Amino acid sequence: MTFAHGVATPESVWSAWTWEPTVILPLAIAAALYTRGSAVLRRAGTRRTPHREAFFYAGLVAVFLALITPLDAVAEALFSVHMVQHLLLILVAAPLLVAGEPGVRIALAIPAQARRTWARRLRKMGALSWSSTLRNPLVVWSLHVVALWAWHLPDLYEAALANELIHALEHASFFGTAVLFWAVVLSRSRKALSYPARIMFVFTTALQSGALGALLIFAGGVLYQAHQSTAHDWGLTAQEDQQLAGALMWIPPWFVYFITMAVLFVTWLKKVERRAIAVGTKP
Repeated sequence: MTFAHGVATPESVWSAWTWEPTVILPLAIAAALYTRGSAVLRRAGTRRTPHREAFFYAGLVAVFLALITPLDAVAEALFSVHMVQHLLLILVAAPLLVAGEPGVRIALAIPAQARRTWARRLRKMGALSWSSTLRNPLVVWSLHVVALWAWHLPDLYEAALANELIHALEHASFFGTAVLFWAVVLSRSRKALSYPARIMFVFTTALQSGALGALLIFAGGVLYQAHQSTAHDWGLTAQEDQQLAGALMWIPPWFVYFITMAVLFVTWLKKVERRAIAVGTKP
C-alpha cells in the first residue's frame, strides 16, 4: 500500500516532523487573533480570565502535538498511535479550545467594519440557520458518532492513509465534530442543555466509544491490512497493534467522560443547592 505521508521507523522517528503549512498557519492565526482579542477585552476593563487563556493556548499545543510532531508520521505506521492522535484532537485539543471561549475574543480581534461586512454576508448566505442547526445537541451527537464510526470502517480508514486530502478530511471531521460536542457540554448559555441532559449526552457518547474499542479488541482478525508490515517494524503484530488501539479507544475516553460527568453532576448539585437557599431566604 502507498501511504500519503512518509511512514516513520524507529530509526527515523525524531526527524519525522511534518511542518505542514495548512496546520501551522491556522494555528498561528488563531493564536494571534485570540491574543489580540484578549488585549481588547483587557483594555475595555473586562475582568481577566487567565485560566481560559491558558486553556486555549494549551489546546493549540495539543493540535500541534497531534499533527506536526513525529506522532503524525508514527500514526501512519501504527494504528494504536493513529488512535492516540485522534484522541488528542477529540479529548484534549477540542475541549481545551472550547473552554478558552475564543468566539468573543477572536471576533474582537477583527476590525469592526470587517465584522459588520462579514455578518451581513453570512446572514445573506443563511449561515445563522445553519449555525443553529449545528448547535442542536441531537445533530451534534449524531455527527460526532457517525464521524467516529465511519472513519474506522476498514475501506475508509485505508483510503485516508493512502490519500492526503481524505486524510485531512478525516482529521477535520474528528476535530470539528468534537468541537461541536464539547461546545454543547461546556456551554454557559442560558439556552444550554440542563445538567442532567448533558450528563446523558456525555454518557451515551462514552457508550458508543467503548463499543468501538471493544470491537477492535475482540475482532476475530486484523481489520486494517495496511498495518500488517508497518507494525512489525515497531515490534508489534498487526493484531496486537489493533488490540492496543481498541484499549486506547475504550479506557482513556471513559476516564475523560467519567470525570466530565462527575464535574457536571457536582455543578448541578451546587446549582440546585444555591436555588434552594435563595428560595428559603425569600420572605
